[in-house]
Amino acid sequence: MRRRRRRRTAVVPVVLMVSVIFALALLSVVSVLFGMRHSTLANGVQFVGKVEGGVPVKGTAYFESGSAEYDQATSTLRYHNGDVYVGEVKDLVPHGQGKMVYASGTEYEGAFVKGKFEGQGSCRYASGEEYVGEWKGGLRQGQGTFVYQNGDVYQGYFVDNMKNGSGTYTYASGDVYTGSFTDDMKNGSGTFAWKNGDSYSGTYVNDLRDGSGTMKWACGDSYTGAFSKGQMHGTGTYTWAAVEGEAPRSFTGTFENGQPVVISQ
Repeated sequence: MRRRRRRRTAVVPVVLMVSVIFALALLSVVSVLFGMRHSTLANGVQFVGKVEGGVPVKGTAYFESGSAEYDQATSTLRYHNGDVYVGEVKDLVPHGQGKMVYASGTEYEGAFVKGKFEGQGSCRYASGEEYVGEWKGGLRQGQGTFVYQNGDVYQGYFVDNMKNGSGTYTYASGDVYTGSFTDDMKNGSGTFAWKNGDSYSGTYVNDLRDGSGTMKWACGDSYTGAFSKGQMHGTGTYTWAAVEGEAPRSFTGTFENGQPVVISQ
């Protein structure tokens, strides 16, 4: 009696193994019949789902940084982190024209190259700021317009997401700067016009008037000469506004921190 029980016990694992192998084989056959595949695309993306003619139709794409559900019929990639992309793809990566809506609230619509913003496109950030213009490698690069949260607007050239080159910055207050930028700061030649009528034309260093320039006040006074760290500093000429019935007044001399030191008649 004991020997018979041992034989029956030994048969059970064999039966289970055969059942598992049969189930897996059946699943493979069904998957093939319905076009289900596990594919590795040219860019290394793994895809599990329906494939027709070697092209993914519907299923799950696995990337290095996460995964997404893909549906060719709606040209949609729904990432598992909440982001949603609708548009053209290449190897299940945004490529061509499309729109990406991020879970954070940021939205981009325009051209993509290998999953990154590249070409013409517009991006509305979750903060409310907006950029319309050229992109490269996912960065603002080239001509574009950026509208800031506080109402300021910059129109000009960008390099690596920053204002670089020539551009015009219009403040919400009505003040306007037109000139050269380096890494988001006014650098080089430029003109600043205040809403109240004051104006400056000359050179800037790190957002400050620095070098040679001319400052004109709405009252009619003017200064032409050297500036340093935003103030009249060095040699220059200050001219007062003309007063009817009086001779024009001006002086040329040395200035320090906005104040005259030596006046030559």
